[in-house]
Amino acid sequence: MTEGAAIPETIVFDAEPLIAYFCNEPGSDTVETYVDAIEGAADGYISATNLAEIHYIVRAIDGEERADAVVNVLEESGIRRIDTEQTWA
Repeated sequence: MTEGAAIPETIVFDAEPLIAYFCNEPGSDTVETYVDAIEGAADGYISATNLAEIHYIVRAIDGEERADAVVNVLEESGIRRIDTEQTWA
């Protein structure tokens, strides 16, 4: 993120940046800024499909228990899951 750039009021998360964040890959500190913003004033969203992708990939890397923990952290962070039906309503 550019130094001094404002965090948007609404953040839509994709799977890849969140996988980088939870696997401590390059760029994870930038993603952390956005995840932390959800605990503040920003609204965060993730599609159910992306959440399933995160679980699938983290499970392949670190196992089922870690994948479940990652999904729990996302749910507890305030990031709202949007199901497919909601996008077409």
